[in-house]
Amino acid sequence: MRVLLVCAVFPPENAPAGIMTHEWATDLLRSGHEVRVLTGWPNHPKGKLFPGYKRKCCGNEVDNGVPVQRIWHFLPGNKSARKRIAYWLSFSLSSFLAVLFGPKVDLVYSNTVPLTGPLALCLAARLRRARYVYGIFDIYPEAALEAKAIRDGLLFRMALKMDTWVCRHAARIRVIGQRQKETLVQRGISEGKIGIVPLWLEASRVQPQGRAANWREENHIDADALVILYAGTIGLISGGGLVLDVASRVKSQSRILFLFVGEGALKRELQARATEQGLENVRFLPFQPEDRLSEVFHSADIGLVTLLPGAGKNSVPSKVLGYLAAGLPVLASVDADCDIARYIRAGHCGRVCASQDAVGFQVAVEELLDFETRVETGRAARKLFEDRFSRASGTAQCTRLLLESVS
Repeated sequence: MRVLLVCAVFPPENAPAGIMTHEWATDLLRSGHEVRVLTGWPNHPKGKLFPGYKRKCCGNEVDNGVPVQRIWHFLPGNKSARKRIAYWLSFSLSSFLAVLFGPKVDLVYSNTVPLTGPLALCLAARLRRARYVYGIFDIYPEAALEAKAIRDGLLFRMALKMDTWVCRHAARIRVIGQRQKETLVQRGISEGKIGIVPLWLEASRVQPQGRAANWREENHIDADALVILYAGTIGLISGGGLVLDVASRVKSQSRILFLFVGEGALKRELQARATEQGLENVRFLPFQPEDRLSEVFHSADIGLVTLLPGAGKNSVPSKVLGYLAAGLPVLASVDADCDIARYIRAGHCGRVCASQDAVGFQVAVEELLDFETRVETGRAARKLFEDRFSRASGTAQCTRLLLESVS
């Protein structure tokens, strides 16, 4: 089978979607399939070109035996709305042309920029008489509506019709959770066309181990601090302001440290609020290098995920996998019926409170202060990871989805 995987991010970018695409491409190659990757120039998360790269019309390289083609696009820079749209449109046009005039393939799988990217690739695949498989991590335009980046008006309805058209013309659709599948079924998409393949993580990247004392020391974190870690994108739908509300409530418990490690549209606002309120129990660090990922997770005692009401329906933060792999109990402030809450409850690996519920969040924090509780839920977290979110399971399920689309 000749497969083209299209992903807007790819190593050396340290983004989960790109890392998983890299791993899947490698596994497809080992399984005897002919595989290529189509991607952009490395710029995530700051929107600036990585050192050592020159943005050209087209660039070709080989990564672990997999041919990788990089295509031209605008750089999102400071990620203003105008620059983000220019990035989406330029990547969509370049990927459309690359598929239309590139080598013949049997199947195009995309996890690309929202809305215009899937439309461009679906059209190009149809013109080349190739099957198109639509990979979805976040469902647009619903995710944009939840983030209040778009209003429920004409633009939203047009975007919804466009994405629904892509879903109907795709041979198969891959989503990462049950709630996403339900959202597409509500649109009228055939349930049999939709396959659920959760995010995955290479188990060797984050293994359960003792506390990462060196990383703590380098970042001036007290050895006896109880670290509640928020790792990853601090986006508009994250509801991260709740963390500051709870940090204010538990200031008297000097051991507790709420640690944000990442970047995102909400970060500056949260930093300003924390400074204004004098919250010494909240700290912010940038994204860390890939080779220190394990240390970041093992610096923590509890893993934290927060989402605004409704946001967990159409997205599953990849940070949760890191927490589970590291054997951290997970504290989630999310909708009770979202996939994250279902995983945590089924695996008995943490605590769930309602989205933006500061009182429930504080109670959950205080329950997890107990050492034995953290040990028990941490072991359950690692077991859930090994059972459901390993790389071998994830890439095998994705490959099976491709094979079903051409059978």
